[in-house]
Amino acid sequence: MYNEGTIIALSSPPGSGAISIIRLSGKDAIDITDKVFKSNSNKPLSKLEGQSLTYGVISDGKEVIDEVVVSILTPSLARILLKFHVMDHHTYNKRLFQLF
Repeated sequence: MYNEGTIIALSSPPGSGAISIIRLSGKDAIDITDKVFKSNSNKPLSKLEGQSLTYGVISDGKEVIDEVVVSILTPSLARILLKFHVMDHHTYNKRLFQLF
């Protein structure tokens, strides 16, 4: 069965690594991310092209949760796949999942 919804998943194994990779995919991935992510360039992800990286912060509106690198891995915005490279810590990852 094909699901057109937006999916978030941990892409790296849980454990004691320095970096976690969280993947977000689906047609609403960029719109959802733009609500919680602010790039250092102040450009929303919706204004960036595919196959690019951007650095910034994810916040819950009150406080910064983590500094992240976001990879836009799709060549077009028709099929969206984002990767978030974040600190590997259970508490941070749990908070990030709650935002999405």
